[in-house]
Amino acid sequence: MPMTRIPSLIVLASLILSACASSKLNRFSDVQTGMTKEEVRSVLGAPSSTFTREVDDRGRVVRLERWQYGDTPGTFMTGALFSEYPSNRVWAIYFDESGVVLDVAEPQWETDRPEPLVPSPIPPRDS
Repeated sequence: MPMTRIPSLIVLASLILSACASSKLNRFSDVQTGMTKEEVRSVLGAPSSTFTREVDDRGRVVRLERWQYGDTPGTFMTGALFSEYPSNRVWAIYFDESGVVLDVAEPQWETDRPEPLVPSPIPPRDS
């Protein structure tokens, strides 16, 4: 295979994979509270990361079971270091102790950006 075709094949494979992931996440709105894990998996497939339910010594729930979709290397690291704090850059599904959906959270792309310390000299675009 000529070396000039390899970059084209890599780009094509990336586009196909991202289209598959995108179509799966487009179905995220189909997930509703009260669904079982099996139902969620049938709609969205396997999650990109999972976090188990944790209970402290007194029996209090410290962390709900959570499935995340759309993780990046950054959200994987955040999850590894601070698993009790879900990233607001992923789709997350929370389950109760019997494996039923309690809550569904979509990424909050705009709300997690801090206000700049210095205002931008570039005026915002009119929409």
